[in-house]
Amino acid sequence: MKYLRWAGLMPSLLLVGAMGELTAPLPSHALTVRIDGATVQISTTAAACTSGYNLCAFIPPGRYGNWTVGDVSATNRARIMIGDNSTAGSLDLLKLTGITFTPVLTAGTKTTTVVVTHTYNAGGGNPAGNYSWGYGMSGYFDPPGPNGLDENVVGNRLKQIGNGNFAGVSVTLGSGIDTGALATPSTKNLSGSISRTSAATVVRPNCNTGSGRCAPTITQTFTITVVGADKLVMTDSVIAAGGTCQDVQQVIPIPPGLYKQMLQLDPQAPNDVNKLSEWLATKGQSLKIKQGLKAQLHRLRKTTGPGTCPEVLARVDEVVDEDLQAELVAAQAAGAVPATSGSTITITKNTNQATNETFTFNISREGSSSTETISMDDQTSQSFAVAVEPGITYNITEHSLAGWSLTNSSCDDESPTTAVVVEVGGNVNCTFNNKKFSSDDYRVISSPGLTWDQARTAAQALGPGWDLATITSQEEQDFIQTLLPANPRGIPGTRDYWIAGEQPSGSQEPGGTWRWATDSFVFYNSGVTAGGYANWGTRSPGPTTGPDNEPNNLGNENHVTLDSRYGWGWNDLNGDNRTTEGYVAKRFSP
Repeated sequence: MKYLRWAGLMPSLLLVGAMGELTAPLPSHALTVRIDGATVQISTTAAACTSGYNLCAFIPPGRYGNWTVGDVSATNRARIMIGDNSTAGSLDLLKLTGITFTPVLTAGTKTTTVVVTHTYNAGGGNPAGNYSWGYGMSGYFDPPGPNGLDENVVGNRLKQIGNGNFAGVSVTLGSGIDTGALATPSTKNLSGSISRTSAATVVRPNCNTGSGRCAPTITQTFTITVVGADKLVMTDSVIAAGGTCQDVQQVIPIPPGLYKQMLQLDPQAPNDVNKLSEWLATKGQSLKIKQGLKAQLHRLRKTTGPGTCPEVLARVDEVVDEDLQAELVAAQAAGAVPATSGSTITITKNTNQATNETFTFNISREGSSSTETISMDDQTSQSFAVAVEPGITYNITEHSLAGWSLTNSSCDDESPTTAVVVEVGGNVNCTFNNKKFSSDDYRVISSPGLTWDQARTAAQALGPGWDLATITSQEEQDFIQTLLPANPRGIPGTRDYWIAGEQPSGSQEPGGTWRWATDSFVFYNSGVTAGGYANWGTRSPGPTTGPDNEPNNLGNENHVTLDSRYGWGWNDLNGDNRTTEGYVAKRFSP
């Protein structure tokens, strides 16, 4: 069996650099291919093209450095296919297909780079307009071994990144797509697949490289890493598409608070997300923009995206879906993977801010399990699909990641993520939402002498969205402790800081119905509840008698503090007549 891993990724793309246009169109540029720095002597022929492509070239099989390039089959030869179009509403295309990469050396880790460059200048280029680029890839790593018994794909990796030259202005086409280094060996008769997509955004607003045309030079770089004698097979595998988006001309207003700050710096500042790049590149360099404001504007530009290009997104989705089906059929015909019913689980990872972190998931069933990773690619949302057997119960768990908290998870069929069953040919979508801890969203306030109610009023007075802090995971507890005084057990006396925990009157003492005042979620009811978290202090070990295990209700103790005696573990305290060193505040919304 072969390990099949599919990545269909279209990262959001952003403009980097100046906005000035040159008037002369770029000259026609021949298609070039380089493998590990050496130019490949490709041969162009119309016979290599399929519908939608008009410039196609075979890659001659042979040795390139420490790699052997070959055809997938006699009818599926290694080639590059280009769709270079110039009419309104058309798309430019690039495809690397029918190719295998086999390392000559069978030991150690090997990396090779394939670079494809083409200037899309047929007829002078596409009509001027908002130019967008999206791309995806798929394929499988093929380790050696009889009948798939010795397979191991750990450490294998495939990356794709694009760059566009728009009349002298260099633009990185997003942060690229990346399978990440595979972390788990494949097992016999187990097919692991991944699908991650995000809408392409406008890369070059109002692109005009001359004469009312947009003729960029696009370079796509593919980086392949394998461990041992594994080879990479791409039967119909890499697609990139770009073009003008004539329908994206609307003004996207900047949030009033941010725009007000911009006007203080520049009375002529544009109130349009589409024009942020130009403003930052020209006015922004000469203005003293605070780093906080600049970061907000860059984040707005990246996360909002100045419009989408649905034509590009639809084309990449269509081609990558066709590619996946072709690869599955080819792998099944070769005995690589068992025939499946097409049942899948789609896992979506959402984060509260754009990140390049990689999250890891364990997907298990009785008798077997697999580990999958998802790279966020500087986005706030990514998805991947895993082929599963119908009627089998799957348990999906996310590995914890330092600095992040899993706020909630759910599946669209209302099943828990720990018991997902997919029908024949069906799909279940499961979503995992994470929050990044930031010192901008937490404050430890030293204000001795406040009751719990007074502390909460003070926390809410910090601004919109602020309240006493909830603590919903060990990761969040650990983060907050970095903001509190170090070595708490060594502090003389007792230091307490109020948080949002409360116990309603009439609750069973001492452990009944502890909840968060912010949303009334019960996190502890004579034990930690489902989805809850608690960090009650426990009696100090050793010969010296320490405080009692908490909560202990020594005098109508109905609110929660972080207590230095417990190393900032939790203590129940009377919120009506006891006071503390201060409180911990948390911003729940921007």
